[in-house]
Amino acid sequence: MTILIIDSGVCSRHSYDCKTIKGVTLSLMYDGSCQISNDYEDEIGHGTAIVDIILSNVDNASMVNIIMIKIFKNDYMLTPELLNLAIEYSINTYKFDIMLIASGFRSSESMKYIESNILKLIDNGVVVISAFDNNGAVSYPAAFASVIGVDSDKLLNCDNGQYHYLENSIVNIVGYGGFFRVKWSNGVKNIVKGNSFTAAQIVALIINKCKYKPTGESLSTTLFELKTGAVTNTIKKTTNFDTLYYEGYNFLKNAKKAIVFPFNKEIHSIAKFEKLLKFNIVDYFDVKHKRNIGKKISDLYSHIDSEKIIKDVLSIDWESDFDLIILGHVELLSKSINMNYVNYFFDKAKKYNKKIYAFDDIKKLSNINSNDAVNVFTPTIDNCWIPHFNNDKLRIAHTPIIGVFGTSSQQGKYTLQLHLRSMFMDDGYRVAQIGTEPSGYLFGFDAVFPIGYNSSHYLAGLESISTLNQIIFKCEDKKHRPDVIIAGSQSGSVTYAPFSHSHITLAQTEFIMGLQPDLVVLCVNEFDELDYISRTKKFIEGVCECKVIAYVVYSRKRKDNYADKITYQEYPIDKKSIYNEILDDTGTPMYTLNSDDDLKKLYNSIIVNLTK
Repeated sequence: MTILIIDSGVCSRHSYDCKTIKGVTLSLMYDGSCQISNDYEDEIGHGTAIVDIILSNVDNASMVNIIMIKIFKNDYMLTPELLNLAIEYSINTYKFDIMLIASGFRSSESMKYIESNILKLIDNGVVVISAFDNNGAVSYPAAFASVIGVDSDKLLNCDNGQYHYLENSIVNIVGYGGFFRVKWSNGVKNIVKGNSFTAAQIVALIINKCKYKPTGESLSTTLFELKTGAVTNTIKKTTNFDTLYYEGYNFLKNAKKAIVFPFNKEIHSIAKFEKLLKFNIVDYFDVKHKRNIGKKISDLYSHIDSEKIIKDVLSIDWESDFDLIILGHVELLSKSINMNYVNYFFDKAKKYNKKIYAFDDIKKLSNINSNDAVNVFTPTIDNCWIPHFNNDKLRIAHTPIIGVFGTSSQQGKYTLQLHLRSMFMDDGYRVAQIGTEPSGYLFGFDAVFPIGYNSSHYLAGLESISTLNQIIFKCEDKKHRPDVIIAGSQSGSVTYAPFSHSHITLAQTEFIMGLQPDLVVLCVNEFDELDYISRTKKFIEGVCECKVIAYVVYSRKRKDNYADKITYQEYPIDKKSIYNEILDDTGTPMYTLNSDDDLKKLYNSIIVNLTK
């Protein structure tokens, strides 16, 4: 049985009981060429320990051949290019049965070509084993489906060779996670622990299980052998994540013409940014009770440049050629005027063969059954989304992530996200975007994580964080990888005062922790207390490794405050007296949302910060 190990070499001062041991050192030169040396002396000790664990745990070490490809010298610095070089060299130079890669990367950005070479090994009957990251992150190549990924558990018994076997998981084997006494460099012994040493023990276990079998074991055969001797066999719940991820896109991909009802706050962004939609808006409709009927949108809202007239919902021509109904939040509206608009629109859509994109989870608000719901879609995050296959591990994003957060509601956070989307795309950048408003898919967002008003997000805690983390990975794992990811949260990134459950912003905290942005733009109000702005900034920068690079304010003031209802009135930009005070207090620049010049400056500031 021949084992090829990619590690730090082998110490010649120790004696080894194996049949043969040989190797090379590979170095990647600045010009991309490979330098090969026959000296594979271990300067660190790690590779020596790996060899010692394998040979100490096999039944007959004298039948084992060791090939060491040394890629670490006096440190653990490794690049994907060097690892791929070592794998390619092994394919072209040696014949072996098992490859152990006792290292890896937390990012998959440069790992696709490594996976393709590993698949060549699998096709030749080689079993590839790799250790997962010691800190618990998803790492590669261990996470590849073609690799036996090894994790550890310190509660398992080393002497009995105990291990857990996992199915439907990126982690295949969980082995002993305690301490090993091993041979080290310079002829000494050392006490070590870590997943790479656990993986070496699993290699020995595979050798023992397959010693009477011919070489060229397939991955499936080896996994079957390991399954039979496991302490436990855990089958992770199946998650059809890819199907769920593309569900919104697939629902809308053939839409050509749409109508919108009602014309409320959540619809304003659709009217303002129609150019970002992949289909045409034919008409906007509302109820007569709101007194918007017959008025131009631009007359009602000066910041929306739209000449469309708002029409009476009862005037919809159902036989016209629109194919999509965008049904905004209607639960409260239905109750206030005693009209069930969910059932009304569903019955009409079913009769006239229209599709409904609903902001509310209308299956909860109507008598729609599963057979009827084929033409109804609501962005939803529920138990079906939980990535059980990650085995509680989180992925590390390699694409820059821009977060848009705020201190309160009605600050234009969503408007800002759409402005940024438009500016990045106009400059030719590939943008991935995650929204917390249900309208996200309408604008071509990659995912919607609906934690806002009347939320159809049904996860909490670590399950919510893990799901968002996996969504980010899917945003990155596309043919045309994004240059930047934009994601915005809901109001109140930090709890202002714990007066009731409604004031506690758990969902927003989970969103920040799952997103882990690199840069954050914080929307604030001119009437916010400076202490609260500063506390919000410190919290965001403290809960994840990021930087709040700018504040954005929507110039407005409180118009009146009665019966717990606050309304606002815009006013000219030159009345921003608090700007300098905020700037002096925090040192963070501030921009105005309702200023095209300021938005361009903000965008340029983001570009500069991304290139640092």
